[in-house]
Amino acid sequence: MARENVLVVDDERDILELVKYNLDKEGYRVTVVASGEDALAATRAMRRITLGANSGFAIPALGFAGTPTGIDLRLVEEKNLLPQINTGIAHRDPGVGQVGAGLVNPPWEAFHAALEALAEHVRAAAPSQRA
Repeated sequence: MARENVLVVDDERDILELVKYNLDKEGYRVTVVASGEDALAATRAMRRITLGANSGFAIPALGFAGTPTGIDLRLVEEKNLLPQINTGIAHRDPGVGQVGAGLVNPPWEAFHAALEALAEHVRAAAPSQRA
């Protein structure tokens, strides 16, 4: 069973295929794109399911707009669109820098369960409608 989705961006086809092959072997669901524009499209899509933008993390290629922030559970379900989460892996030694990065999608099950829990909480908190 696949663990999570990974988006790999590189303009060299051989590298995309090699990285995809290795991640597939490890059980990941892999999407490969060959351009930064495709990666930016993922950021634009996130705006459809978030509540705002964080100007502290501006994206120059998007006119310095802030990164989409505040995933709205209801919008995820309504738009049928999973969020993409930007991940980064820092080297264990300070000052060496980043050794890996990518975009992943959390599992749908987490959002379905969260929506059910929210609905149950609202039902429990609401005044009884019984006459």
